[in-house]
Amino acid sequence: MLDRREHLVGREAGEDLALAERSIALVRQGVLATWAEHPSGDAWLLDLAGTGHLVTGHGTDLCHIRHHALTDVLVEELVWEQALASAEVAGALRDQLHWREAWAAAMAHSHTEDQLFELLALLAARFGVVAGSWVRIDVALTHGLLAAATGRTRPTVTRALQRLRRAGQLTIAGSGPAQRYLLPIAALDSAVRHRP
Repeated sequence: MLDRREHLVGREAGEDLALAERSIALVRQGVLATWAEHPSGDAWLLDLAGTGHLVTGHGTDLCHIRHHALTDVLVEELVWEQALASAEVAGALRDQLHWREAWAAAMAHSHTEDQLFELLALLAARFGVVAGSWVRIDVALTHGLLAAATGRTRPTVTRALQRLRRAGQLTIAGSGPAQRYLLPIAALDSAVRHRP
């Protein structure tokens, strides 16, 4: 268990979470998006972190990292020295390293449909809720967010998602902010089996 000198920080959906360079935050509730945003205006979605996942502070380095609350969030902010003494944080850090490698591997696909399916499979493993023979990704994902994660244009992502739907690898429930992607469990068996 963590040293009880924790510092709980809350952010509402749409707000940024700034962390000091020598700090780490363990998400206690909600979903944080981690972005690389460069002065040129280029932005890349690097991660989605939910309950039990970690994000790190970057201070004023050249990474241009920004943590943004997709939902209302509560994080436990710790300094690295304090965090490293925690078995809970060590386990979360190990899982986060596996997750980042899996995310990078998903982005290494040359075909947009393959990138998207692997990314959605990862998100299903992290944020999925079983709904019959499907797994619902319980995070609002826009085409723009998926485009920022894959480095593709929004229209390219939209067309690829349509092709995945026609192939039976994806369905959509709800609309607007309540829209959720569902993937068939049968198609996820091999993709999710070896994921963190």
